[in-house]
Amino acid sequence: MQNRSLWEHNYKTADGIVFVIDSSDQDRLEEVKEEVHKILKDSELPEDVKILFFANKQDVKGALDTTELKQK
Repeated sequence: MQNRSLWEHNYKTADGIVFVIDSSDQDRLEEVKEEVHKILKDSELPEDVKILFFANKQDVKGALDTTELKQK
């Protein structure tokens, strides 16, 4: 995603992050995991920032439920 390079410019002033995950796209879960780790390691991100993980597309057949997403 090309907008990812812009995310870090907002870290200093962030009170929270909403991270939307496509529950039906299991092929990209490793990429999601890497991005989350990258965000959490950034020194500009406030220690007390809240992160909401939104599991999108739960209605799609074959989508992972929230428990499965947590495990992955």
